[in-house]
Amino acid sequence: MVSAVCVVVDPSRLAREGFQAILANTPFHPVCTSSNIEEVPSTIAAGDQQPLVLMGVRKAAKLRQTLSAARALFPAASLVAIGDSCDVDAVMTALGAGATTFLDERVSPSTLVKQLELVAQGEPVISVLLIKRPLGQGPAPISESSAPASEQAGALITVDQRQARKAT
Repeated sequence: MVSAVCVVVDPSRLAREGFQAILANTPFHPVCTSSNIEEVPSTIAAGDQQPLVLMGVRKAAKLRQTLSAARALFPAASLVAIGDSCDVDAVMTALGAGATTFLDERVSPSTLVKQLELVAQGEPVISVLLIKRPLGQGPAPISESSAPASEQAGALITVDQRQARKAT
């Protein structure tokens, strides 16, 4: 099992505490929580182990600036943008600004932990909610599918799984 130290950056105190609670009994150990990347101590970035940096996306206007600052502070870390809207523009902006992946915060806590495990192993992860509709239309609302909401919100796919499906 993968183990990683985490830095949680989100302007919402409730979200930061929620991430801490979700990660409490997992292999991911939050060593710092902050409302913005500028408040993260540089000593964390200088450590031997690069952290998994979880960044709550609340304001799309500041997304590029915030992720660029995080990438500058943590050049070798996995930056995980987590937002409530996986529209194509937000995802492309996040990835272009240095995010390793963009995850949908509407998933269950156990699914989030599984996604983080894959990211920590170097797997590219993308939420099925993002690819469910044609590009430019954003994610399909959970109610549009016949699958139970818990399955839809927890659906994820890795590039390796997609390639394996094509091969069969």
